[in-house]
Amino acid sequence: MKNRLSYSSMLAAAVVVAAMSSCSAEEKPTTENRVAVRFDANISAEVSSDKTNGAKTRAVDAQWSDGDQIGIYMVKAGQPLTPENIAEEVEDVIYATDGTGAFVPSEGETTIYYPIEGSVDFVAYYPHGNALYTSAVGYRYLVDLTDQSDQEAIDFMYAKTTGKDKSQPAVELEFKHMLSKIVFNITPGEGLTQDDLDNLVVTIARAGFQQVFLLNEGMFDRGTATITITTKATDPGVLYEAILMPYSEFSTYEVTFNLNNGADEPFNWTMNQTLAPGTKYTFNATLNRTAADVTGTISDWNKVDGGSVIAD
Repeated sequence: MKNRLSYSSMLAAAVVVAAMSSCSAEEKPTTENRVAVRFDANISAEVSSDKTNGAKTRAVDAQWSDGDQIGIYMVKAGQPLTPENIAEEVEDVIYATDGTGAFVPSEGETTIYYPIEGSVDFVAYYPHGNALYTSAVGYRYLVDLTDQSDQEAIDFMYAKTTGKDKSQPAVELEFKHMLSKIVFNITPGEGLTQDDLDNLVVTIARAGFQQVFLLNEGMFDRGTATITITTKATDPGVLYEAILMPYSEFSTYEVTFNLNNGADEPFNWTMNQTLAPGTKYTFNATLNRTAADVTGTISDWNKVDGGSVIAD
């Protein structure tokens, strides 16, 4: 009788252990029964058919480059981007592309999987970096336009996609340019030759240069700090570019064309234009010995005709 009772007790214990193991397996699903998120990203921009200006940033061609990295947050559907609403610990996970628009985990990063149950939203930004969290401000990204030498590195873009779950693995991220683009096409006019423009420097005064972008709200935390920005000489003497803050508070910018030849005074021109996000402003400037003739157009990054001015 004693042996029978011991055997029965052992059998019952084995059943309990098996049941507990089964529950444990259900509570901790492996990657084998989960669905990975597939990310494709495009850039919302109407590409100009005019390719002659030579500008190489995404402001013009709306294409990804090999190695581009984005930061991704996965959030419980319909909830704000806060630490407690982060789903599956997907907080600023880095994904990269080979230039095709398909993004995969960057080296050393983990694959993003959907939750077993429920829907999620995705928040993403480009370029990766400069994102942080503070209890006072929340998730934010610092945009710094002080150095214009690498236009792609400061071409800040943002995307948000909502209501996704494991039944629809593919997620399309539509990135939008959040900044403004200025392009100057320069030609020599009366009294000047192309050689006279070799040392030309173009600066923009009263330009916004640093701002915090709120990743939850999808907008800038407005400020009014300004400096004089030196545009990038993409093609010295021919093409100059700058990416600026789209401050609605500002509508007047002082632009200086300086030949830096020790003889001619700089040409000054007032750009009367409120800058809009995702918009490119192209100006054709003819520099004469006595003045600068400037004509302007506005396009996407939204096509609108510009005006004409004369700089003294």
